[in-house]
Amino acid sequence: MYYLLCFFILVPLLFFPGTTALFAVARDWVLKRETASHATAFFKYFKDNYKKSVISGLIFMFLWLIIVGDVYYLQSVGNAVFSMIFLIFGAGLLVYTIQFISLSVHFEMDVKTLLKNAFYFTFGKPIYSLLIFFITTFLIYVSIAKLWFLLPFFTGSIIAYLSFFIFYKDGRKTPTPLG
Repeated sequence: MYYLLCFFILVPLLFFPGTTALFAVARDWVLKRETASHATAFFKYFKDNYKKSVISGLIFMFLWLIIVGDVYYLQSVGNAVFSMIFLIFGAGLLVYTIQFISLSVHFEMDVKTLLKNAFYFTFGKPIYSLLIFFITTFLIYVSIAKLWFLLPFFTGSIIAYLSFFIFYKDGRKTPTPLG
């Protein structure tokens, strides 16, 4: 029970703002912006986007809690068909989360507009979404199964860079936010 309490506190307060800051640094890499220090840039982005990231983190934590809880419950009762359906929803939510973070670091919009635009980017561009999903799951699988030392140091950075790179190559075709 204490682990769940820590999880519910740390995800919206630290993990989601940290991931958003990581994607902002990855955006600087993709845009070839020079920074004095990546660590300084990370903490600047962390501080600048903290409030919006915490609100977003609460929303996404709730969505992920529903998906993970349903998959866990359905697997425990032996319902494989519905469990697979929720795993597919989880794959969509993974890409939706990544697209949301990419949009939030690239455009200045409120959370409601970001949620709507992330939906359009995720489900309106299925080829890019599938590419992001397969790259992300491949990197996580390789990091856990084969090269476990990459997980704490490089996996998040590589995923952020490649995901934002794909988003930017597709997203720059939309010069203004979808509003």
